Amino acid sequence: MNCVISRRARAVIESELSRFPDTETGGLLLGYSDPERGIRVLEATDSGYRDVIHEAGSFQYDFAYEEHVCSILCGLYQPPLQLVGVWHKHNSVHSDNTIPFSGADEDMHRQLMENDCPCISILFEKRSVPDETVRYKSSVFLLSVGGAHRNITDSTVWGESLCDEPFTEIQGNKVDHRMNQSGS
Repeated sequence: MNCVISRRARAVIESELSRFPDTETGGLLLGYSDPERGIRVLEATDSGYRDVIHEAGSFQYDFAYEEHVCSILCGLYQPPLQLVGVWHKHNSVHSDNTIPFSGADEDMHRQLMENDCPCISILFEKRSVPDETVRYKSSVFLLSVGGAHRNITDSTVWGESLCDEPFTEIQGNKVDHRMNQSGS
C-alpha cells in the first residue's frame, strides 16, 4: 500500500507543529482511499480552537470544529473527500520496534477503521536536539482492525520535494520539512 500526501496537507501539518512545539497536537486527514490504488491525502486539519486539549502528554481535538471544517473541505472535491486518517505529535520518541500509540490513539484508530477503507495514522515524535532546534521523527502507519499496524513510511511520498532525512525541523516560525522514501 502506498500513500501520497499533498503539499497543502503537509503545509497545514507543519503550521500546526510550529504552533505547538511543547505540547501534543494533531488533526484529521482527508482524501481518497482505495485498496488497489493506495491512499491520497489531499487535505489536513489542525486541532481546532475552542474545546481543545494541548498538554505535554495528551491531546484532544475540538470535535465541533473538526466536523465543520471537514464538511467544508470534503464538499470542495468531486467526489467528496473521505476521512482517511489522523495525524498527531508525541513529545517523546519510542524505540523502533514498538508501536508507539497510546490507548487513546488506538480508540481513535478503531473509530477510523469503521469506515471500511484503508486508513493511516501519521505520528510525529519530538526529538531532543542540543542546539534548540525542534525536530520530529515522522512515521506513517497503515491501520489494521487488530492493532497490528504496518509502518508504510517507506512507501509514503510527501508533496513534491523529497530530501534525505525523515524529519521536520522547526526553527522559530520557519519549518524545514524533510522526508524520505527510505524510512526512519
